[in-house]
Amino acid sequence: NGNALAVDPSGTVHVLVGIHYYSNNKNLLYYRNHPKTGSWSEPEIIGENISDFSLRADPIGNLYFLYNNRYRVRSAAGVWSGEMTDLEGSNFTFDSQGTLHIVYRESSHYSIIRYKTKKADGSLSTSEIANDFKMVNSNVSTPTIAVTSDQRVHIVYSDISKTFYHVREPGGRWH
Repeated sequence: NGNALAVDPSGTVHVLVGIHYYSNNKNLLYYRNHPKTGSWSEPEIIGENISDFSLRADPIGNLYFLYNNRYRVRSAAGVWSGEMTDLEGSNFTFDSQGTLHIVYRESSHYSIIRYKTKKADGSLSTSEIANDFKMVNSNVSTPTIAVTSDQRVHIVYSDISKTFYHVREPGGRWH
């Protein structure tokens, strides 16, 4: 269950809506869009039993649907890709150059916040640790990410008692 929303550069609104059907105990994920001038598309089932997902549009109109450490891309022409697994992550955003910035929580005995990028040409960076310490508390929230026009990466997450905020400078230094 849940919802996600993205607006692409043409002004088209894209939505994902998760609906639980009690009659057959299924969670189905539907996709719809609404062009700037036009009406809502027919609902399209794009997944089943997906609960943690996000949706973003890149600067050229492709739509990225990230879920369960997998993702699919819907081209600006409206064609969905197959499922891809070269990204781990739970939250992401794009910068003005079309680089995808991903943040996720890696849990074992500690919670480590990781960050990586995927450039518009498809090249993927190696994962780097965004928090400068390992948190003993594994009840850390899903991190959220934003990138400003000056290429600073902002990450926020929390545990039971604190909120944590980190910034990555354009040169790569976290603070």
